[in-house]
Amino acid sequence: MPRIVDHDARRAELVTTSLRLVAGHGIEAVDSRSVSAATGTSAGSLWNHFPSTDHLVAAASTRVLRRDASDVTHEGAQGADGRPRRRRR
Repeated sequence: MPRIVDHDARRAELVTTSLRLVAGHGIEAVDSRSVSAATGTSAGSLWNHFPSTDHLVAAASTRVLRRDASDVTHEGAQGADGRPRRRRR
């Protein structure tokens, strides 16, 4: 019986792994071999979810940009310490 794969979850895992590699070793560390080794899968399974390493890096970049935008929006209502900001007069 074929294995059922949650493609969205798998893509998210690959993006997370790529971000960890970038944080630890720089953007140059993100290639099919390093990502597949870090996730314990074959490089071929990587290509089932992303057509190229560039697409994987783009997905990782998009996640970072969305997270930063969310933080900025959320921080607008709260201070850096998490307490509500006071309105200046």
